[in-house]
Amino acid sequence: MSPPAAIFEPAVAPTGIKGKVVVPETTTVEGASQTKLLDTFGGKWDQFKFAPIRESQVSRAMTRRYFQDLDRYAESDVVIVGAGSCGLSTAYVLAKARPDLKIAIIEASVSPGSY
Repeated sequence: MSPPAAIFEPAVAPTGIKGKVVVPETTTVEGASQTKLLDTFGGKWDQFKFAPIRESQVSRAMTRRYFQDLDRYAESDVVIVGAGSCGLSTAYVLAKARPDLKIAIIEASVSPGSY
């Protein structure tokens, strides 16, 4: 299954040449980069819709990426399971006492620090 996508359904079909990718021109307005794309979609944000996606799809994609990185980069002397207050403080104290150790923290949730 594919990841979520932002969908824009304009009231009027956009003009342009069919079959070609049109790259918006960039102009500078008061030091900021402004594009024709932003001019086209500006003020129409309420017309954007996201395709439905299941939480399991997101979790699988995150897990797949995590384990690819873990397999490629992880080589640890110490592994701490859990990135709550106890796990994070343990990692901090251990790293201060033994900066020569490679410490890995594994967390089941998407964010460290408990709830």
